[in-house]
Amino acid sequence: MIAVIEKAKLLELLTRILGLVIIDESRDIDQVSKVLEIIKERPDFAVCLAERFRPAAVEQMKHSLLQPLGTVIVPATTGKFFAREKFTINTGNGRASRSTSMGISTGVKISWIGDDFRTWFLPKVEEPIQKNALGYARLLKPALDGEIIADLGDHIESRLVQVHAAMEQQNGGSGALLKDGSANIFYIPDVNGKLRAVFAYQHGDGWVLNARLMVNPGAWVPGDRIFFSA
Repeated sequence: MIAVIEKAKLLELLTRILGLVIIDESRDIDQVSKVLEIIKERPDFAVCLAERFRPAAVEQMKHSLLQPLGTVIVPATTGKFFAREKFTINTGNGRASRSTSMGISTGVKISWIGDDFRTWFLPKVEEPIQKNALGYARLLKPALDGEIIADLGDHIESRLVQVHAAMEQQNGGSGALLKDGSANIFYIPDVNGKLRAVFAYQHGDGWVLNARLMVNPGAWVPGDRIFFSA
């Protein structure tokens, strides 16, 4: 038997939901109806709802090489993102080297940038973005870039501004990026629109940043972290 107090809570919750749907119209009435129908018809409604409304990116990875872990929120930007100004050698206390960036501070400690990243990405300029979510997952077994891309499908591409935001949010603290020497991998179009694997890992007190060809024969290792558009 359901306790009287629990029944009262349930009734109050249903009343509030109906109010949102009918009065405020801040909920999709069709989806609410489907949810209530599943609860009414299926004793295992929790499992059914989880399957029915599973996010598309997670659904694609359900039987894949990847274990979804969560998302990191990337704030909106108001101006263009100039990669050459943001990705600079910076090993001090938040101040970028004047010899590499004319004194522009990025707030991200970077100890080394590879030649391929410099060639393919430093000339790139990205347009402002709205607030968005960047998903991330753990690689479960050795995999080539092509195999990972096949699992991610339409959610594969991310942007340089998202990489920088993740680094900046984690500067000196915890966050979505691994800091144990494992690779954090992003798939990003370069300055010519060609998709590349961009990777960053922590070395000492700063980030090591580089990129590689998608046909690279080397497999990423279990425990590496894959980032994608959520």
